[in-house]
Amino acid sequence: MWHSANDKAGAFGWALNERMTASPIYLDNNATTPLDPRVLSRMDECWRNAFANPGSQHGFGRSARQVLEDSRESIASILHADPSELIFTSGGTESINAAVHGFTFGRRGVIAVTAGEHPATLRAAEKTFLQGCGIATLAVDSDGRLREDRLDQLPWDEVILVCVILAHNETGVIQDVRRLSELCRQHRVPLLLDAVQAVGKIPVDFHELGATALAFGGSQVSRTTRSRRSIAATREQAARAAGRRSSGTRSQGRD
Repeated sequence: MWHSANDKAGAFGWALNERMTASPIYLDNNATTPLDPRVLSRMDECWRNAFANPGSQHGFGRSARQVLEDSRESIASILHADPSELIFTSGGTESINAAVHGFTFGRRGVIAVTAGEHPATLRAAEKTFLQGCGIATLAVDSDGRLREDRLDQLPWDEVILVCVILAHNETGVIQDVRRLSELCRQHRVPLLLDAVQAVGKIPVDFHELGATALAFGGSQVSRTTRSRRSIAATREQAARAAGRRSSGTRSQGRD
């Protein structure tokens, strides 16, 4: 039987489409990653054996507390942070809100954010308008990287917080924050890094980065559970931020 070129192209297209339908390829790992079976097994073990309130004094509670603290130490070691600097939260949005509102509570001034900052950080910063804060934008070049030659132009006498997305969720740009963190130290301004897309993909050293607080999560890291999100903060700021958490907006939140 004779077939035209169009018939062959149609057959090829149908076969290709069927293969794609039968075995779809997931490419949205920046949003969240599939759950590794080994993690699922560990989670099941915890749900069965460490289900109690870790704040309870009975044996079940102490067992749950041990699992929690072991996890805290393990996660802190990835960031080269002290376990006491790690605060568990419900999500990336809460982590960012805890830092933004913890650092700016009762204060007026300017919050500096990068152009192209994640909406979760922008929404948290915008909520501080009600207490008299303003927002300044950190200039970036055509590649989305910080313009170091513009950093000195910030109104440092008025800046009360600097927020930077360390690895961008859409462009993939990784910021070099060494110069910025040095300026923050000089002017005694806290530096918040959104490292949700960085931790687990590139080496992240909390103290070497010079951050005062660093927000990150488990859902973007392959082989980790979606339920574990955290914020690392210096010991003083961790205690302060933990007492001033805000739920923030969830409409465009961090997973």
